[in-house]
Amino acid sequence: MALLLLALSSAMMGSPSLYTGFSLWPFLIIILCHLLLLPLFHPLQHKLAAAQTSPSSPSALSSPPAASIAGTKPQNWTWCVDSADNLALCQQMIKILVSIDPNTDHAHSCVRTLEGDEACMEMIRNGEAMFSVFDGGEIWEAYNLYNLIPIRTQHSDIDGSPRYYGVGVVRAGGCPSSLFQLRGKRSCHTGYGRASGWTLPITFLLNNKIMPLITKNASKMHDIQSVEAFFKKSCAISEESSNGICTSCKITSQCNDDDRYYSYAGAFRCLVEDSGDIAFTKGTIPSLFAEGGIFADTSWENLQPPSHYKLVCPNSSCADVDQYKSCNFGSAPGHTIMVSNQLDKSHIEAFHNVMDDAVTNAAYVKLFSSASSSGSGFASGVSRSSAYNGTVQELLGHLYQTILDLDHFNSLNSTSLSSSSNSSSLCTALSIVLLWWMIFFNSKFLCT
Repeated sequence: MALLLLALSSAMMGSPSLYTGFSLWPFLIIILCHLLLLPLFHPLQHKLAAAQTSPSSPSALSSPPAASIAGTKPQNWTWCVDSADNLALCQQMIKILVSIDPNTDHAHSCVRTLEGDEACMEMIRNGEAMFSVFDGGEIWEAYNLYNLIPIRTQHSDIDGSPRYYGVGVVRAGGCPSSLFQLRGKRSCHTGYGRASGWTLPITFLLNNKIMPLITKNASKMHDIQSVEAFFKKSCAISEESSNGICTSCKITSQCNDDDRYYSYAGAFRCLVEDSGDIAFTKGTIPSLFAEGGIFADTSWENLQPPSHYKLVCPNSSCADVDQYKSCNFGSAPGHTIMVSNQLDKSHIEAFHNVMDDAVTNAAYVKLFSSASSSGSGFASGVSRSSAYNGTVQELLGHLYQTILDLDHFNSLNSTSLSSSSNSSSLCTALSIVLLWWMIFFNSKFLCT
């Protein structure tokens, strides 16, 4: 390509003599440097390559595997959950579903895994469970790695929205004048990898170079290293203990989902009880759980009314907690029920029929409209849901690109970053020399 451009330049300009005419050679060399050298190391190049070859790319997501239209009718309608709280809630739920379901052949049950959400994904893929509810940050993983498909999404009882917003909450007196001032603060998260508490805000901070990307430790995820370096302390519980950041959690030695600072309400409680300076959680949480809110818990220490808390906006301003639709780090789909892509369509339709009746059942609505339903799978204030027939990409919306961005940050290594920096410096230095040469010699020609 370089030889082609040089030949073209010679044909257009004649002999590129330094002293016989005005030369465009320096421009050509500078352009070649940027076209041929920098793209080899530029992060965007790796990102595009990954998107083209990964099964999670838009082309793959646009056509999710269709559910089987034939197969043996499963008798066990088993829900997989990942915590004791969700198990208790699931057991109450299936009692209601049994009373609604006209088909007595369906054996409604709940099973708890101690291995986290990913274990539920595996159980569904292996036929050991039929349903599970996943956070927006887990939907892509369930689809991409375990061939699960979304069939039903939850809607907020507060505003009826099928999506929720990821926000940063601070005490009213702690509004930063710039997001850079969050460095050295203590952070509270709904959990590692969760949409509102991690993926949306952390990717925003990394994309906008507010939080430096740290890649020193090859055995630890880069986003975790970056958060550890940026914040003084953090609570971001993970199903994999090696990925957990628990220096601000209530029980720092365990770092599991039994901690009171886990999930949406837990992240906000971490802020309320002064274990953190900013809580990354769901937009509706402060109004629901602050003093006077419908889910307010008097056992929380130092709980204050909503006016004592503010949202931190991406433009570094602050807003009242009820302004979460205009002051947020992005949105995610409501918690979503997913099943194996091999599940017979007739069984999915039967499930929707039962759930359509459930969302109008008084006992079901009461169960999921209470604070006791605040868990990693089942969300508080969410009793409504509806069938979903679209693609995973459509469901995720902008969150899909955010997930790709964060995966890209985690896939970079220090070598590629160093190479990119070195090549950029080389082209910059070359540009300066050649521009000086062009000005000196070409101005000499023009003056003669």
